[in-house]
Amino acid sequence: MLSNGEVFANRLMEGFQNEPADAKALLSNMASDGEIYGHHRAHGDMTLAYCLYYLQSKNLARTTNYAEFLEKYPPEFEVEIKENTSWSCSHGVERWRTDCGCNTGRVGWHQAWRKPLREAMNMIRDEIASKFESEAAKYLKDPWNARANYVDVVFDRSKENVQRFIDAQKSRDLSEDEKKQVIKLLEMERQAMLMFTSCGWFFDEISGIETVQVMMYAARAMQLAKQVLGLDLENKYTKMLEQAPSNIREFENGAQTYHLLVKTAVVDLSKIGAQSTILRLFSNEKTDAPINIRQYGCCFTITDKELERRDAGKFRLVISYSNVRSAITFDEEMLACAAIWLGDRNVSCGVKVDADEAFYKTMKDEITERFSKGEINEAIMLMPKYFGTNNYSLKDVFRDDQKTILNIIVQDAVKKATELNEIIYRDNSAFLRFMNEIRIPSPKPFRTATDIVLNDKIRQMLATEEINVDELSKLISDSKALLIEFESDIISLEAGEKIVKEFTKLLDAPSDSKKLENIDKLIMALNQLPLKLDLWHAQNIAFEIAQKTYKPLKDKKDEDSQKWVLAYEKLCKSIGIMLD
Repeated sequence: MLSNGEVFANRLMEGFQNEPADAKALLSNMASDGEIYGHHRAHGDMTLAYCLYYLQSKNLARTTNYAEFLEKYPPEFEVEIKENTSWSCSHGVERWRTDCGCNTGRVGWHQAWRKPLREAMNMIRDEIASKFESEAAKYLKDPWNARANYVDVVFDRSKENVQRFIDAQKSRDLSEDEKKQVIKLLEMERQAMLMFTSCGWFFDEISGIETVQVMMYAARAMQLAKQVLGLDLENKYTKMLEQAPSNIREFENGAQTYHLLVKTAVVDLSKIGAQSTILRLFSNEKTDAPINIRQYGCCFTITDKELERRDAGKFRLVISYSNVRSAITFDEEMLACAAIWLGDRNVSCGVKVDADEAFYKTMKDEITERFSKGEINEAIMLMPKYFGTNNYSLKDVFRDDQKTILNIIVQDAVKKATELNEIIYRDNSAFLRFMNEIRIPSPKPFRTATDIVLNDKIRQMLATEEINVDELSKLISDSKALLIEFESDIISLEAGEKIVKEFTKLLDAPSDSKKLENIDKLIMALNQLPLKLDLWHAQNIAFEIAQKTYKPLKDKKDEDSQKWVLAYEKLCKSIGIMLD
């Protein structure tokens, strides 16, 4: 139904089939999960859009809402809602608190972890609630009203908006430190609400990403509770999670899952400082401008007061003196950091919190002196002297940056491996074709090298600014003849991105008939591959071009206009768009 807007519309109209003769008005209700449209079902949003368009354009029905309908047609009787029921659990709402049997179908798995997890979350909520109220009452007129209106800050964390919020909620004039305390208290309560996000209990396994995410919210709530209330709940929480069994041996139970997947993701200003300094080891950039790290959910600004980098052969040293500030709680610290890279994955970074300039200068002078003399071991031995046990490695870096750094580390080795595979492919490609022709399996090392080289060549061509479609077609044809195993997922993604770029260029110069033909040729070439192209964005751009350019040109009779119209219709057909 979600693949055809007309079918969807006709299904909705079935609700009016048994229309009473004396009905003043009929209301057909449709209830569904918003995530279905595009998230659970690709292009479901487009199907819904066309469904609504079809209903209205054909005068079949009109969309409304309950408020408008009831204003025009007041209710004549009441219904009573059955409490504690849900669409996805036949046992009421047990799916969110017990092992009721409702799950996503993993055979042999239980959900006995749900009840202990719910109880552990309830414990955090109850422990902090009364203490939040009494502590927040020192600063706010109505703590719970402030919590309800804190959403205005979540949507706009600018300094001016936060000040407006505090001015509206405060019971007296507050110092800067007290304002920070208020924000932390409210952020603690926000995290305590987020940790009850329903998908945390909906699925089958406690180590699943949804359940891990709600435990991350709990970890942040406990972290803030310790800071603002002096309340340490983590041991009690993990003790309760020991009673939440996992279906996967590696994770054992909720406590083990927490230590492996949640505890390691907890962030403080010290970790952000280490993150920034380690990244500097793998960058040639040096700047005095703030570095904004916003991709991790929380927002931090890192401003380097001093930054020094030294190289000694394959070894590298970065020392920084930085201000790290949270845009959420407005906490900030001056951090002195030193990071050493010894090659491969061997990275060590020490961090000193609340460091003054005298400490930084002494630390910097001694470590850089040893490092510059090539006394690398001596420089490393100075790390405990200045930073104690507050040390970080690549294991502590955020996952996306781990991938970036590791790609940098291995790029030389990958280049050498690629060159070797190229030699194997070049020397044996004719032999491989012959073996395929007579249907004799080729040696696996040859096949592997050929797979790597030709997949890489296809991806390189897709990455070029001006792609030669004829060469791409030949390469694809050769690849198919050699029976290579295509990297379909990654090529599908990159091919989709390339098509979007080409359509974006077309949007800037829609009258270019040659560009139309090239895009169509590109899509035809890619259709030779076993790909699942995501054309949603390209289709939207094509629709925009149709509105602005296609319709006006279609009415013209000159040869150039008609040539463009035919080429555009052909292209739209290739990406699955009907223009009429």
